[in-house]
Amino acid sequence: MQFAKFSPDGRRIATAAGDGTVRIWRTFGATGKAGLRKIMSRARIQQFSGLPDGRHGLAVVDSDRGRECGIIDLETGKTVHDLAEAGERVLSAGHSDNGRYIATIAEDQVLRIVDTATRKVVKRRKNPSNSPPLALRQYVRGSVANDASFVFVQHGSIGAVQFVDTDSGVIPLELPRGRAMRYSISSDARSIVTADLERNTATIYDVRTGKIRGTLTGHTGYVMDAAFSHDQKSIATTAVDSSIGIWDAESGRQKERISGLPMCEGAVEWSMDDKLLLFGSERDFRIYDFQTRDWKLVLPVGSSHHGMGFTLDGRWAWCLRAGVTRFWPIDPVAWALENPPRPLSAAEADLYEVGTPEWRHGLAEQLAQSSPSAWVLYRSGMVALDRGDDAVAMQSFERSVALRPLLWCGHYGRACALIKAGRRAEALDALERALATGYQSTATLAQDARLASLRQDPRFEAILAGSRTAPPR
Repeated sequence: MQFAKFSPDGRRIATAAGDGTVRIWRTFGATGKAGLRKIMSRARIQQFSGLPDGRHGLAVVDSDRGRECGIIDLETGKTVHDLAEAGERVLSAGHSDNGRYIATIAEDQVLRIVDTATRKVVKRRKNPSNSPPLALRQYVRGSVANDASFVFVQHGSIGAVQFVDTDSGVIPLELPRGRAMRYSISSDARSIVTADLERNTATIYDVRTGKIRGTLTGHTGYVMDAAFSHDQKSIATTAVDSSIGIWDAESGRQKERISGLPMCEGAVEWSMDDKLLLFGSERDFRIYDFQTRDWKLVLPVGSSHHGMGFTLDGRWAWCLRAGVTRFWPIDPVAWALENPPRPLSAAEADLYEVGTPEWRHGLAEQLAQSSPSAWVLYRSGMVALDRGDDAVAMQSFERSVALRPLLWCGHYGRACALIKAGRRAEALDALERALATGYQSTATLAQDARLASLRQDPRFEAILAGSRTAPPR
């Protein structure tokens, strides 16, 4: 897999792979595969980028007809606009952050800027024959300025990164290979910040003058990545000193330092509203919440990543690792409630600790009303029993037994409610039925505080002994 990008509504993912296919995935399926759609099957993808409208993609492909470049419809897979002129072989393509303009560089080193609204070429420049060949920088936000005044290119032979004025051809800024590994361009394409591996710093340049606007100092290890926030007011940097720095983009002053990260190479990316920060490394994947000043999500993963980010609607984070795109809802509880691939059971909510204990209790009660099952009724009965609503609890347990008399949970719940009511003999009878219908948790019998008043009873000792010797069911 070479590239992955979300649609703005977060409901689909477009992926491009080396097998020559683009696939569209629906994120709200149980596995994603149910929504799989394969397009352009006879073309080998050389470059692919989803456009900001979420409905189209920009692709450079090798097909039976040669090298092609065009805007494709992600639903049908058809090319809606061919960007290559007759007989032209396009080498690379890129688009502006707002999706208004697309730039292409052809084999004859002609740079063209196309207005996606009118589908017309609005600018055209030829790279001098005595200059190194150009290629548009891939996977960098703002490879074309939103006003089409600059393009962000890379010399294919020497690796230097340049900004080129599309009117004059002037190159005010060039970053040679080795000076920086990762770059981030401000939304207005007027500034670029580089991660300076050699100096433990990050440097801010003015794109139009080539001058250094500021240097961010404070890290004690190599700076691996730097990223502008979308409002252009802040810059995030990460280094191998196990920290992230948050800086004022205008003054260069450090506003916040986030410590305690793994000692490894990492990358950072801002959410669209700049309220969250994504950190990815070969060890884990994290989301930092600036409002709570704490990690909102930490997931251990075991390989280096090739791309990561947030969806435009801010509801999903994604990461491309080892040819697989993984995605996570920013708010798992909200996603589970709004778009479950199937109804979430109370048992699963407990098992995976989804949400808070109070939320899980509420889910159990909600499901007991809307989709009653023996297990759900048992869970909602336990919730009611713990809050002192004994009559409701007993009613839930009896409904559980009526639905599944050969399942232990309703009998165990009845025993707990009967103990609380002072009906010891009946409680012991219910416990014996729970054991006879599959209950095997010796540890719970010995530790459950609800059973404390029975533990000196000889019958209870016999029940406990029976649970230890009962054969597996």
